[in-house]
Amino acid sequence: MPTRIIPPKELQRWSGPYLGNYYGVLWKTSNIDLDRSEGKIMLSKRFERIEDTVSDFTGDGAFTAFLRCNADSTDRYWALRDTGGLSKTDSTQPENATLPSDSWDTDALDSTPITPKDMAVVGNDSRNDSGKNKLFVTTDSGDIACLNDSGNSAWTGSWWITKQSQPALTANVLCRPIDYFPFVKIGVVGSGNLIHTITRTSDTVNDTVSYARLTLPKSLNVRHCFHTSNREWILTDHKYGGIGQVVEWDGSSITYNNIYDVHAVSALTGVDYYGSPIILNSNGQFLEFSGGSLVPMIRNGQQIAFPLSSDASLVSGSDTAMSVSVSPRGMTVGEDRLIYINVAQANVASERYLAGVWCLNPLSGRLYKKYSLGKWGDSVDYGYGQIATPGGLYWVPSGLTSRNLLAGGVINTAAAGTPQTGIWLLEADTSTTLTKGYFITQYIQADQIQEAWDTLYLRFKRFTATGSQFIVKARGVNPLQLADRRPLQGTITFTAATTFTVTLAAGDDSLAVGDEVEVINGVNSGLLAHITVIAGAHAALQTITIDETATTAAGTAVARFDRWKKLGILNNDTKYISSLQAGITSSFIQLKVEIRGAAPEMELSSIILNSDTNLQYKK
Repeated sequence: MPTRIIPPKELQRWSGPYLGNYYGVLWKTSNIDLDRSEGKIMLSKRFERIEDTVSDFTGDGAFTAFLRCNADSTDRYWALRDTGGLSKTDSTQPENATLPSDSWDTDALDSTPITPKDMAVVGNDSRNDSGKNKLFVTTDSGDIACLNDSGNSAWTGSWWITKQSQPALTANVLCRPIDYFPFVKIGVVGSGNLIHTITRTSDTVNDTVSYARLTLPKSLNVRHCFHTSNREWILTDHKYGGIGQVVEWDGSSITYNNIYDVHAVSALTGVDYYGSPIILNSNGQFLEFSGGSLVPMIRNGQQIAFPLSSDASLVSGSDTAMSVSVSPRGMTVGEDRLIYINVAQANVASERYLAGVWCLNPLSGRLYKKYSLGKWGDSVDYGYGQIATPGGLYWVPSGLTSRNLLAGGVINTAAAGTPQTGIWLLEADTSTTLTKGYFITQYIQADQIQEAWDTLYLRFKRFTATGSQFIVKARGVNPLQLADRRPLQGTITFTAATTFTVTLAAGDDSLAVGDEVEVINGVNSGLLAHITVIAGAHAALQTITIDETATTAAGTAVARFDRWKKLGILNNDTKYISSLQAGITSSFIQLKVEIRGAAPEMELSSIILNSDTNLQYKK
């Protein structure tokens, strides 16, 4: 009887997910932490929405950028939305050694920018030697506003056009980034194909500006700017569908030092990873600097990219042909040497790629979905697989808190909209609130034409919290699909805590008792359940009964359906290893394990799978 150990003993690492169905150990993750304890699968902490009071915000856009400064005489956190202006923590005391508070208000100072594009702290006030920050904000109108320009903690609403007597920045652009490049002490502003600079030669002189300091090719629009130790990296979109570029500049040469292809229409975002730039392009590929060009990141012989499709025939060219959506400031580097990316779902539904905060370990090459944005504040919520708009990410230093990630975004509280903006913060390490996550293994191929997949064993840390459990599932069939061969999903309407209605098209795969339901948007997002009763015919209104009790008994949602066989629930708190019968005969098998419990407590180390290959293939 052949035995497979997952992950393999020679690897001893949960690798992947990679492109395709057969490389690495993992095929998909959700709310799973692979880096807290190497070699273990653990639950991720929840994101808690710390500010969701609609009256505190003007407009419903996503918060796309965060920073901390004292430009208004108070050391506090700031957040930016291009439709709604700036918000800030409303504490009257300096934040100093604490985390962002759970109370934010729209900035109401005179001349505060209402339609901001980006923000950065560029130097301090000098003429009054206040030592306070100067906050610069680019605006949709083509101007730049400045808070604390003269040491008075007030806004100069038209700092660029009126005070500096400059032409308006290029009109009709999606992004107008600003970055402070400390190597040469300049502010870098991008708009269209132009780069402008804000310069102060010393802390005792006024700012000077240079309009069109660099001119890039006319086919490019600047999307984002960031710096490494001695280089500014200028990320662009190609306006006409060609190849986007990344511009390298030392901040002092009369023109840029080099320009590199990004293998896609757009360079969405990038970060300084300990002195080296890492770029994400619009095809979902990660690029790194080779010294002479930007090249796809390769680890363990595999390209590191979002697994947007498991079937390359569904899209044009390859797994990465579907585009992704990330805010320019939606990627950040943590003190844990991991990169975090706040992404929306792909423009076309994908089996393996859902919205959330993904994690990239550049050393091992692991790229996986680690966190989800959820609806509720302190209550149990398991997050959205679809979001209306992705926002920014900000790493809060560990010296202040273990709740390190601050995130923005817009979620939908119903299937067809009802957007709600919010600000999220990771919950504390000490939280005992139960949460949920799951992982799916890659396709495990039979050694013969078919195998009888028999017994499987899970090795794990003994449960200590009430409610902890593993729900184990398997399948030996391909995923269910819509008529267009996309994942089988549709709008459902909850009619009670255990029932909902749905109507699928005649060409879609039909549902069966035992199929899994995963809610990815709207009410009860994050719910995983199995169908127990189906009332009604396929291609007509069906009433579905499930084996779980939903939190909300009414409302609409988007649900995804798949043919997972539920093998059993492991919840015995006296064991370190448990077994289940798979009972599947097929040419391959995938395993899915849903983990429920407190994030610090749940650990799974390996799975042992037995099978029988002594079968005669039957048609």
